[in-house]
Amino acid sequence: MLAELAGSDPARLRFRCPPRGRPELVAPPVARHLRFSISHADGIALCAAAAAGCVVGADVESLRNVGPDPLGVAESVCSRREMDALAMLPAPARAERLLSIWTAKEAVAKATGLGFRLPLPLIAVHEESNGPPAEFGAGAAEEATPWRLASLRLTPCHVAAVAVFAVSSAHVALRFEVGGLFCPGTAGPASWSRRGHLADAVAGKDPRALTHW
Repeated sequence: MLAELAGSDPARLRFRCPPRGRPELVAPPVARHLRFSISHADGIALCAAAAAGCVVGADVESLRNVGPDPLGVAESVCSRREMDALAMLPAPARAERLLSIWTAKEAVAKATGLGFRLPLPLIAVHEESNGPPAEFGAGAAEEATPWRLASLRLTPCHVAAVAVFAVSSAHVALRFEVGGLFCPGTAGPASWSRRGHLADAVAGKDPRALTHW
């Protein structure tokens, strides 16, 4: 996907991985303007890419990663307020809600370039449309706006999120790939590949269900 967006031969792409930052495209010159983020979990891979002028972060997680104790996992992901709200939900709904929070925060952390160095409880993500989709607590040292977030339901047991930080509206290309995946609640192994754009998906043009934050 990156080679196609850059108009280059895939064999010519070269990457640099800074010691404390996100991977970057450094060659050929026509590809240097692209910003990208990749993630994988439990048989599924996700790539999001955008042009210069914005940064993008992507994350995908599986219900299998949550395990039988969502509240226990949430202690390393959620703020106290989010923990309280999660505890008030019916037990069967907690894992699903935690995945939405977790992937959104991971996507934001990746977009900042800090990744694991940004404690997830310092990030607050909101579904309300009348406020900023992402805010940062004391010690995070990051602006609250202009973030855009989208939460993606990829399979019955996979949730993904894409975070974009850009002053103007950004065009973000997405690609999802699954191979030989067996997900509980499905008829059997799944194998599919899908490409699209964040704006189209949010507008409902993509058959995969997305929630725009």
